[in-house]
Amino acid sequence: MIPMVNLQISLEAAFANYTGELHPADQEIDDLKSDNLPYLRAGADVSAIFNVPFLAFPPITPVVKGYIGAGPSAQMFGPVLSGELATDNYDTSTEALTGDVTDLVDDTDFRFGFHVLLGARIKPPAFPLAFKVQGKYYIFSDAAEATPQNFMVLQAGFEFGLF
Repeated sequence: MIPMVNLQISLEAAFANYTGELHPADQEIDDLKSDNLPYLRAGADVSAIFNVPFLAFPPITPVVKGYIGAGPSAQMFGPVLSGELATDNYDTSTEALTGDVTDLVDDTDFRFGFHVLLGARIKPPAFPLAFKVQGKYYIFSDAAEATPQNFMVLQAGFEFGLF
């Protein structure tokens, strides 16, 4: 009577552009520049996954099984130091050499939140390899302005095991 709960621990990293605002420290607040900034996202999460019986096909010996899940997430967002990031913030090469370029990427944002997921697993009976595809929706609060509060990730991969 107790449904089987699978636990999944996942680590991931992604590179994306997020809209944000940057300005050199010596400029006024009116000189903010809105731009698409290259950001690196790395994180870890734990998911409790439940198989959904009515999403299994064929009914007798299912090869395709649908599942849902949820759990806590921790993500770190940080701007990627690039030539474009430096040239947008320094007017001359002298200014760049005398300034501390690492200040541009010190805006690392560490967030705790949670995620929900929906996916499908394709595994023939008695075959140890399964193909898996899922969508994971992350929800964070109080994220820095340049990083997203909520976003979705599509994932695909393989699993090894008999069950």
